[in-house]
Amino acid sequence: MIEIWASLPWAGPNAYYGAGARDVARRLEGSGVTGVVMGDHPFVPTTDPTSPVAAMAAECLTVLTTVAAHSDRLRIATLVANVGVQHPLLLLRKFANLAVIHGGKRVYAGLGAGWSRAGFEA
Repeated sequence: MIEIWASLPWAGPNAYYGAGARDVARRLEGSGVTGVVMGDHPFVPTTDPTSPVAAMAAECLTVLTTVAAHSDRLRIATLVANVGVQHPLLLLRKFANLAVIHGGKRVYAGLGAGWSRAGFEA
C-alpha cells in the first residue's frame, strides 16, 4: 500500500494560519491523503530583516492542532520539531494537547536539534 502525505508550508504567503489550516484539513481529508507533516522553524532566514516574509513563520504545532481539530482520519506528524529553541516541557505539552485534540490518535513527533545558528541566536 502506498501512503501519500502532504507537507504544509511553514512560511511565506502560502503558509496556513487559522481558517486556512482548517480549510486545508477539510480538503485533504476528502482527497485520500494519508497524513500531514509540517516543519518547525522559529523564523524565516533572510538577509533583509524588514522583509514581510521574515515575520510569517507559522508555528507548526499550532497549525497541526488546527488541522487535527478538523480531521477525522488524517495522520499528523512534525517534520522535525526544533527541541533546541523550546523548553522540553512546553514542547511535550504541545504534543500532548495535539494528541488530545486529535481524538487520542497517534501523533508522530519528528524531533531534531535545528540547523540554523541564527535561529539559536535570535
